[in-house]
Amino acid sequence: MSILKNRNKGFTLIELLVVIAIVGILAAIVFASVNSARAKARNAKRLEDIRAYAYALNMIYDQDNEYPPLENYTCLGDYADDECFRAMYHYAESEILNDVLSPYIPSLPADENIITVGLTHWQYKGYVYSNDTVGRMVEILWWMEGNSQSCGIGEVGPSQSGGTSCALRIYY
Repeated sequence: MSILKNRNKGFTLIELLVVIAIVGILAAIVFASVNSARAKARNAKRLEDIRAYAYALNMIYDQDNEYPPLENYTCLGDYADDECFRAMYHYAESEILNDVLSPYIPSLPADENIITVGLTHWQYKGYVYSNDTVGRMVEILWWMEGNSQSCGIGEVGPSQSGGTSCALRIYY
C-alpha cells in the first residue's frame, strides 16, 4: 500500500505527446477549412465586382450608345500599384476608363489578390477590360481561386492547378 501512496500524480510523456498530436491535427483541419472559406469569400467578391462592372458598362452604353472605346487591354478598377496582370502580360490602369466608370461605381473595386496557377506558376491579378470595336465585343477577363469554379455571369475558361479562367463577353 505504501508504494501506491508515494506515486506521483501527473501525466506521462506519452500521454502528453498524444494530446499534442491530437491538438495539432485538429488545428490543421480548422486552418484548412478557414482558408477554403476565405477563398470562397474572395471569389464571391470577384463575382459581385464583375456584376457591378457589367451593369455600369451597360448603363454607359445606354447613355452614350457605345462602350468605352479602349481597344487595348487595360485594368478595370483602381489598383494600389496602378497595374494588373495576366501571366506575362502587365496592363496599366486607364484614367479615362476610371473616369467614365466612376459616376456608376463610386469606389472602383479592384482585385489585389494574386492567384498563382499551373505548373508554370503564372500569376494573375485583377480584372482586365478590352473593347474590340471591329468584332463589336466588350470583354472582361478575371480568374477565380480553385479549379472548376463557377464564373457567375461569365464564361468558364480553362482551369489550371489553382485557378479557373473566366471571361464576360458583351456583344453589341
